[in-house]
Amino acid sequence: MPRRAVFFLPHPDDEFGVFGEFERLRKCDVELHACFLTRSKSPNVQQRRMKESIRVLQYFGFETRNIHWIGLQLNVIDGSLHRFSAPLLTTCDQLLADFGRDCEIQLYVPAFEGGHQDHDAAHVIGTLAALRAKQPLECFQFPLYNGAGLRHGLFRVLTPLRANGNCIIRRCSRARRAVHLAWCLTYTSQWRSWIGLWPAALIRWMSMPHSLVQEVEPRRVHERPHDGPLLYEERGFSSWTEVSAALNEIIATRVPAATTASDVPQ
Repeated sequence: MPRRAVFFLPHPDDEFGVFGEFERLRKCDVELHACFLTRSKSPNVQQRRMKESIRVLQYFGFETRNIHWIGLQLNVIDGSLHRFSAPLLTTCDQLLADFGRDCEIQLYVPAFEGGHQDHDAAHVIGTLAALRAKQPLECFQFPLYNGAGLRHGLFRVLTPLRANGNCIIRRCSRARRAVHLAWCLTYTSQWRSWIGLWPAALIRWMSMPHSLVQEVEPRRVHERPHDGPLLYEERGFSSWTEVSAALNEIIATRVPAATTASDVPQ
């Protein structure tokens, strides 16, 4: 049976966390799909970000027709993904049903780590969609950045939280990691963000001979991502009180508190 890998990505450039996974999956002849869940406030910025990510994804083996701009279609503004959780979940349910026809699916979502409110919301929506899917699928999460145990806006990049479960190690050569770093420099519309992200990614990738993913733990959607202030709270972007209140409206009716990873269809 053919296989598809579907990536739920809140923003253009979030794909940097799975460059290694793209390459591994392409070697296994897996069809790749990227679903971007938000749009920029500015149409000009949106067009720039789309062009940047399309160029990157094409390099890693994506066909243009397999890059889906869900946030643009639903008018989900960057930073407010949690406020659109119900319509996004309905759309993601349908996407997985369509992708899963006569095909095995692997779903990838950002890790539940408190780095950005849109990342956490995308994680919850993807987890719920995976639980509801009628076809067999595997669901993985990938770390981007978080401030667990840190204060004053400091953060770590590509560092998984222990609370999210065991890590699956994907070996990646130093040469390929250097290529990944070079591609991160092509997100020029987001240079302010990458001033902080790129050096941290450099240190992480050059000191770590692998990339990491984790299986999704559905029980985690009932918990705070980690103790202490979340990075988006430290930065004043949003609060866990606001984000969790919006997400609980869909969680309450779709995920029983006793759910464990073994309950996700495999």
